[in-house]
Amino acid sequence: MKKYLFIFIVFNSFFATAQIDPDFVKYKDLGDRNYTIQRFLSAKKAFEVALSIKLNDDYCLKQLQKCNLKIKEAAEREHKSQQIINQKPIVVESNLKLELRTNKGINNILYIENETMKIAFKVSEPCFIRLVYRMADDKLILLRNDYKVTVAEVNKWVELPQDFVCAAPFGTENLLAYASKKEFPAINIEKIGEYRFINEELPDVIDKSQSKKVKGQTAEKRITIITQENYIKE
Repeated sequence: MKKYLFIFIVFNSFFATAQIDPDFVKYKDLGDRNYTIQRFLSAKKAFEVALSIKLNDDYCLKQLQKCNLKIKEAAEREHKSQQIINQKPIVVESNLKLELRTNKGINNILYIENETMKIAFKVSEPCFIRLVYRMADDKLILLRNDYKVTVAEVNKWVELPQDFVCAAPFGTENLLAYASKKEFPAINIEKIGEYRFINEELPDVIDKSQSKKVKGQTAEKRITIITQENYIKE
């Protein structure tokens, strides 16, 4: 009797497993993959599809809540960072002029996942350039520090040789450019891979980079960039 009972339980367990909708598994796994690489909107959409197939699945419901929390945290973080940037008045230019652009211009810039961004700047006289990039997760990258613009480069667009590929995290980002007749105050950095991450808070970085002590010999430009993921990748 015990033998038959064991066979019955095993058969029922196998039958229940076999009845799991493959589309549910597909979108649940897709949600997990996207969540792992910080593609939270795509993860959210994938879990929503999974829940439309298997209603009230505990795991997907919990993951969906986590996605919503991550999206909310990102929005709050971005709002705070934009307030900090907007509260810091831009340095008033004098004889030193600075222009900044991307390969998509300077206004209403949107980069979709895997698109490539190019950055270029132009100044009116020899100076030093500092470029800071604020990512959507508030990490700060030092793209250029005390780059010395020569006489030959004056009034010409100088393009950074790197290609910057749009990737997670996504959201509102900022490109901050500074020009100064003197070298900039030092910033604490940590090199990870090919990038130099800044180990200081955004307000402090802006204050140092504006070089207010060098009155009349500095310039500043800011560009706001929106990065966006491609939703639900198969």
